[in-house]
Amino acid sequence: MRKNFVRGLLALFAAVGAFVVLSLTTAKPRLTAVMQVTRPVAAGQPITSQDLGTVWIKDPVPAGMIPAPYSANGVFAQQNLSPGQTLTMSDMGRTFGGVPPGEVKVLVPVTAGESALAQPGQRVDVLGVAKMSQGQTTTTTVVPLAIHVAVLGVFTQSGGAVVTTGSNPAAPGLVALAVTPLQAQALIPYLTQSSDYWLVLDPQGAYNTVS
Repeated sequence: MRKNFVRGLLALFAAVGAFVVLSLTTAKPRLTAVMQVTRPVAAGQPITSQDLGTVWIKDPVPAGMIPAPYSANGVFAQQNLSPGQTLTMSDMGRTFGGVPPGEVKVLVPVTAGESALAQPGQRVDVLGVAKMSQGQTTTTTVVPLAIHVAVLGVFTQSGGAVVTTGSNPAAPGLVALAVTPLQAQALIPYLTQSSDYWLVLDPQGAYNTVS
């Protein structure tokens, strides 16, 4: 009887020891804090610190997720964001639709010759051509409307993508520019009143040096 008791006690000690060893050798899952959306944010709107919180997830962290803490100053939502959504790099950017903060996107009608000068990423000048008639004399003045502005894209007259291959390639008719609100105010009258203007390639801001 005593031997059975001792054997049972030893078995108990062995079980407890095995449990302790297993507990010590079993690694606890490592957690990482990542950014999570706490309030709805519409696409194109700036993301603020009030729109974000943190959530802990098990490692390894999926690619693209953003470790906390993260400053969202100057960042725009690239798509609609919903509460509870884990924020990823593709959800945000420093521009929206390629438009830098503080600027707006305008579509400028162009001729085929002008559109050949404008490709996404280039810088162009938009120069207005003001004509004044006095008697039989007509004078022409070049008015700088938007200088050294970024080209965002080139489109057809209907707003579709420009296709340069095939038997019937689509002709460029519109150039999207990123301009300041002040530049947009100067451009709008020329665009809406069918006034003459030029689109000039300007990789170095050269027109600013013309006196």
